[in-house]
Amino acid sequence: MLPDLYTLYLPIALMTFIGVPHGALDGYLLHSHSDSKRGTFALLLAYLGIALACVLFWWWQPTLALLSFLLLSLYHFGRSDHQQTGDSVSLTAWIAHGGLWALFLPWQQADATAVLFQALKTDPVILEAFLAPATAIWLLVSGLYLCRQWRNKDQQWRVWVISATAIVLLPPLWSLCLYFCLWHARRHTQWVLRYAKSPSEAKLWMLSIFSVTLAMGAIAYSVLLPSTAIETLTARIFFIGIFALTVPHMILIDYYLGHLHDQQPSL
Repeated sequence: MLPDLYTLYLPIALMTFIGVPHGALDGYLLHSHSDSKRGTFALLLAYLGIALACVLFWWWQPTLALLSFLLLSLYHFGRSDHQQTGDSVSLTAWIAHGGLWALFLPWQQADATAVLFQALKTDPVILEAFLAPATAIWLLVSGLYLCRQWRNKDQQWRVWVISATAIVLLPPLWSLCLYFCLWHARRHTQWVLRYAKSPSEAKLWMLSIFSVTLAMGAIAYSVLLPSTAIETLTARIFFIGIFALTVPHMILIDYYLGHLHDQQPSL
C-alpha cells in the first residue's frame, strides 16, 4: 500500500487538486468571449460534448487514444513552455520541450510507465513501435535545439535541463506532477487571472467547474470500483479524464484563443 500511496495516489491527488483547476478556467474564457448567456451555454455544451467523445474514443481505441494524447501533449506542453517569453516559437523548440513529457519520460521510465499503460488497456507492442523511433528523432531534435539555445545565449534551455533531470531522477508521476503543477498549470492560471477583467469572477468559474469535474470523477469511481481494482481505476479515471479535458482545452487555448494567448490581451 505504501509504494502505491507515494508513487500513484499522492502525485495524482496533487495533480488533481493543484494542476487540473487551471483547465477549469476555460469556462470563464468561454464566457468572457461570448456575447450572450445563450452563447456561453452553447460553447460549454460543445466543450462537454468534445470531452465525452474523447472518453468514448478511449473506450473504443485505447492505444490510439493514448498515442493521440502523447502527440497532443507534445504540442501543447511545448507551446506553453514558450508563452510569456516573447520568443518566436519554432517547431524544434516545441518538439524539444513537449517531447520531454510525451516521449522522453515513457522511454526513460519504461518499466514504471509500462504498468500505467497496461492499466489503461493499451497495446505495448504498438506503443513500443511508436515510442522507439519517435524518441530517437526527438533526441536528435533536442540536441539541435540545445546547441542553438546555447549559441544564442537563450535561458530557455535551463527549463529543458531541469525537466530532463527530474524525469531521470524521480518516479514518472512525480516528475510529471512537479512540471504540471508548478510550471504548466501555475503559469496558465497566472496568465488568465492577470489579464481577466474580473479575477474574482474567473476564480468563481474555476471553482464551480472544478467542483463539477470532481463530482463526475466521484460518480465514475462509485460505478466502476466494484469491478475494478482501485489502483487500476485511479490511473484510468485520471489519465482518461485528463485526455478528455485536454482536447477541448487545446482547441480553446491553442486555436480558438491562440492568437490572443500569445499576445496576452485583456480577457
